[in-house]
Amino acid sequence: MAADSSVYGHDGNLIDNPEWQTDGCVSGSCLNFEGNSGYIEIPTATDLDQISAGVTIAAWVKPEKVEDCAAPVILSIMGKI
Repeated sequence: MAADSSVYGHDGNLIDNPEWQTDGCVSGSCLNFEGNSGYIEIPTATDLDQISAGVTIAAWVKPEKVEDCAAPVILSIMGKI
């Protein structure tokens, strides 16, 4: 599980086995998404359905190779891009 540190408690489910690690993290622990199928899924919640303004999503990303930086990152909210 990826815990939501906000007051909203929208914890995420780890899909396709991203691994928790402590080496190379910015602070504490982090997830290693080895390959291209791992992701975090946030379950449907009624308060998320009510969002009508902009939303900011932030992440620290550390690619293992410089070439990986050009790989597309797709954020999907409720199956919509």
